[in-house]
Amino acid sequence: MRIKFKPLVTVTLLGVLLGWSCQKWDQMDPPAGNQKNPEPEPPAMDPSYSNVTDPTIGKDNYYYIISSNASLEGVEYEDGLMVRRSVDLVNMTMTEGNEYILSDVISNWAGARLLELDDAVVETNIRIGQPDLVKIGDEWRLYYSVSAGTNASIIGYAVTPSLDDPEWTDMGEILSSEPGMEYKAISPSFCKSPDGASHYLAFGNSGGGVHIVPLNPATSMPSGSAVRVASRADNTLTGNPSMFYHGGYFHLLFTVDNGDLPITAHTYSTDPMGPYSDFSGRSALGIANFWEISRVLSNLQHAGGTAWHRVNGVSVFKDDNNQFFAAHHAVAAGSSEPVLHIRRMEWIDDSRRNVGAGIPVPGISPVRYAGPLPDDITIADIAGDYYYGTIWGHTLSAINDPKSFNADGTYSGGSWDFDPGRGILHMHSTEWGGEDIYIRLFKGHDFEGNNEVIIVGAGINDTFGDFPGVWIRKIGDVSGPDPSNVRTGIYDPAMAVDNKYWFFSSNAGIDGFDYERGLIVRSSDDLVFFDDHGYVLSSVINNWAGARLMELDSSIEDEDIIIGQPAIARVGSQWRLYYSVQAGTDASVLGYATSSSLENASWTDQGEVLFSDVSTSYKAMSPSFVATADGHFLAFGEGVGGVHIVELDQSTGMPLGSPVIAVTSSDPNLNVGSPELIYYNGYYTLIATYNNVSVLQSASINPMGPYIDYGNRNLSDGSSFGESRILTPYQFSGGTSWSYTDGIKTWRDGDNWYVVHQARKTDGTDYEMHVRVMNWLNDSRMVTSNQPFPVISPERFSGVESGTVSVDDIPGTWHYGAFWFQGSPASVNNMSAPMMVLNADGTYLHSGEEVGGSWNFDESSQVLHLSSDAWGGEQIFILLNPVFDWDHSVNTFAGGGVNDTFFFHPGVWMKKVVNGQ
Repeated sequence: MRIKFKPLVTVTLLGVLLGWSCQKWDQMDPPAGNQKNPEPEPPAMDPSYSNVTDPTIGKDNYYYIISSNASLEGVEYEDGLMVRRSVDLVNMTMTEGNEYILSDVISNWAGARLLELDDAVVETNIRIGQPDLVKIGDEWRLYYSVSAGTNASIIGYAVTPSLDDPEWTDMGEILSSEPGMEYKAISPSFCKSPDGASHYLAFGNSGGGVHIVPLNPATSMPSGSAVRVASRADNTLTGNPSMFYHGGYFHLLFTVDNGDLPITAHTYSTDPMGPYSDFSGRSALGIANFWEISRVLSNLQHAGGTAWHRVNGVSVFKDDNNQFFAAHHAVAAGSSEPVLHIRRMEWIDDSRRNVGAGIPVPGISPVRYAGPLPDDITIADIAGDYYYGTIWGHTLSAINDPKSFNADGTYSGGSWDFDPGRGILHMHSTEWGGEDIYIRLFKGHDFEGNNEVIIVGAGINDTFGDFPGVWIRKIGDVSGPDPSNVRTGIYDPAMAVDNKYWFFSSNAGIDGFDYERGLIVRSSDDLVFFDDHGYVLSSVINNWAGARLMELDSSIEDEDIIIGQPAIARVGSQWRLYYSVQAGTDASVLGYATSSSLENASWTDQGEVLFSDVSTSYKAMSPSFVATADGHFLAFGEGVGGVHIVELDQSTGMPLGSPVIAVTSSDPNLNVGSPELIYYNGYYTLIATYNNVSVLQSASINPMGPYIDYGNRNLSDGSSFGESRILTPYQFSGGTSWSYTDGIKTWRDGDNWYVVHQARKTDGTDYEMHVRVMNWLNDSRMVTSNQPFPVISPERFSGVESGTVSVDDIPGTWHYGAFWFQGSPASVNNMSAPMMVLNADGTYLHSGEEVGGSWNFDESSQVLHLSSDAWGGEQIFILLNPVFDWDHSVNTFAGGGVNDTFFFHPGVWMKKVVNGQ
C-alpha cells in the first residue's frame, strides 16, 4: 500500500465514544497542597493532534506518528491505523485521501480469525489498533492488535522498507488469545537485546496483566512460552506495556487501571523475561493497589490549567540524538476527544539516592513538547517561586503546591542543591519525617499560558512510603530576551559561528537601550531565539576614527559620526571584525579589530585599513572579506562609486595595491553597495545591492573580476544594468510586506549556508534581522551559465529546513513570484502573482491557464524544474526545502531559483499553499 503525504487542509472534530472500564475507589483525601483545581472550559484542540489513541513514533527522514483510529468527522471511517507526519514532533500533517493504513487486515483475514477464536464476537465491533513501530535492520515493522472487546484477540505485524515512501506488506498473525486463556493478545510492544540478537514482545491489557514472549528473530514468531510479568492482585485491568532497553536494564512501563484515573508505572529488570520490580524493589506482579508501585505519569492539571484525564497508551521513542520522548493520549475535562501528547523524557540517576541508587528511573515532563530548548540551567536560575505536585493514583495529580526557593539553598520546607552537569535538583525536606526528592530539570514551553519558556522538572520522591514520581514548574518566563525584540534595531548584520551563532550589526536604535557608538552583538543557539550582549568597539570613534574623519572632511560634526557595516571572518587563529566609520559624506574609514574568540571576546582595534574622501572614486564603507588560496581580498563600497575590491597583505591586513572596480551601474544616479564576496565551487560570487532595493548576483573565476551576472552581463564595466536579482522587497498574499531587504552577509557552517540581512515592514520603522537558508543551484540542465547560482529561502529560518521534500509533496497550489526591478525600497514584489497549480500528472496551470507547462522533481538534488511553452518557452529551476510559514504559523515547502531562459534571468520564489494561505 503506497501512502502519499499531503498537508492536512481541513479536519473537523467529532466527539468519540471510548470504552473505559470504571471502578470505584475508596475515597481518600489527598495531602494538603495537592487539592483539585477548578476545571476550566476544555481547550480548543488542534485537529492534527485530536482523535489519537495509543500513539507510536518512528523516524525515517520525517517523524511518523501512527495511532489507533479514534475517528474524524469528514473522513470516511475505515478499519485501519491512522498516520500523521511531522518534521519536528510539533507540527503535524495527515495523509489527505489516504488517512489509514492496513485498512484491509480485518477484511482479509483477521476478522474471520477472531470469529473463529470466539463465535460470540460481534463482527461490527472488530477493530485494529494499539500499534508499535520499530526498525529492525533495514526493515520497518508495525505491530498491531485486532480485537472486539472480548478476550479473543490477535497480534500481527506488517513490514515496509521505508516510512517516507511506504509499501506495507502484512505478515499476518504472531499470537492470539481466546476466552479462558491467562493473557490477552493485545497492545504489543517490541524490544530487542542490546546486541540485537534476541527479540521480545510485551503485550496485554486485561485482568491477566502484562506478559512477555521471546520471538524468533528470523521468523518473528514466538520461540517460547509467554510469561506474566505485571498484574494486579485483584485481577483488574493492567496493560498497555512499553518495553525498551536503557542504561543496562530492560524497562517496562505499563498502565494500572483506575477508571478515568489510570496510572503509568515504571519497573525494570536485568532479565528481559523478568522478574520486574520498581526502583524500591516492589514486584510488578500482584500489585495490591496503586500505592504499591512507583508511578511516572497520571492524570494531571497545572495550576489554573486544563485537567487532563484518561492519560494512557504510553509509548517510548528515542531520537537520533538519544533524546527520549513519551507519547500518549489524554482527554481534556469536559471533552470526549482523545488528544496526542508528546513529552520529553529524562532519567533520574543520582548516586546519592537512598533507595535504588544506580537504577535509572524515567522522568516524564509535566509539559508537552513544543520544540528543542537548550539545557543551560544554572544554579543562579533556581531561586524563585514554583508549583510542585506528586503523581498520585487515586486523584488528579495537581501541580499547584507553591514552594519558594531561596538563593541561600533553602526552600519552604527544607534545603536544596543543584548539579548543573546532570541537571538534578535535590530537595531535602524536613516534612513528612524527612524526604529526599531528586528532580531532573530542563526547559519547556508552557502550553497552558502563551507558550512561554519555563523551567520544569520530573523526578522521584526517594523516601516517602510509596515512592511516587513528582513534578515541578517554575513560575515565570525564563526564555531571556523576547526574540521579536532582540531581532529589532538591526542594520547591516553579519554572522559567524564560534560554539554558537554570533551576530554583529550597525546600531539602528532599540527602545530601552542607551544609544552608543558601537556595534551591537547578539548570539543564538538555534537561529530563532537571540540573546543580547550589548556593544563592542564603542571607543573606536573617540580613540582615533572621529578625528581621522574630520581630518578627511572638516565639515563633519562629531555628533554625526557613526560606526557600522560590520563583516566578520576567521583568519588563522584570530577573528577579524571589519567596520566602517562615516558621517554621510564622501569621507569614510575602514578598519578592523581582532580577537581569539567570539564566545569570550577581547577585541584589539588594529586601526585603519582604507579611507576615502572627495578625491577618491570609491567610498570606504560596507566591507566584506574573503580568504582563499588566491589570497586575501576585501570588497567594499557604497553609492555612485559602486563596489570595489582590493587585495590585502595576508600578514598585516593592509592593501597591497589600488582598489579595482567590481560592480557599477550604467545609470550614474544609481547607488550600488553593500557587497558580500563569497568563494564557492571555483567561483567568486559577488552579491551587491542597487538603491537598497535589488540584491544582485554576479560571479568571476578571478577575485578581482570582471564580474558577470547569471545572464552573462558584465557588471564591472558599467555597460550593463544588473538583472539577476536574488532578493528584493516582497510580500506573499495575506502576509507581511517587507521592504529594505538588503545588507546581506553570508556564513558557511559545514555544508550549510545562511544569509542574514535587514528588513523593515513597509508600514513600520524598525529594522529587523532576518536569517535564511541559502543554497546553491547548479543543475546540469541549466543552459544560460555554468555559475553556481545562490538562492535564498522565501522564509526566515525556523529549524525545519533540515528535512527533505518528496515528489509526493509537489502537487498542489503554489505561490510564485519573480524578482522584478523595483524603483524604491518601499515598492514590493508580489510573490503570489501568479498562483500556480501543479497537478499530479506532471502538468501545471499558470494563473489558472494552460501554458503547455510540465514539471518534474529530482529528489536527490531537491530541484523542481518547470517547463513552459509560453513566453518563448521558459525553463525555471527551483531548489526546495521544508519551511515554516511565519505569517500563517504552518509548515510547508518553499524554495528559491532562477528563470533560466527569460531574457533578464531573474531569481524566483515559490511557496506551497497550506490551509488556503
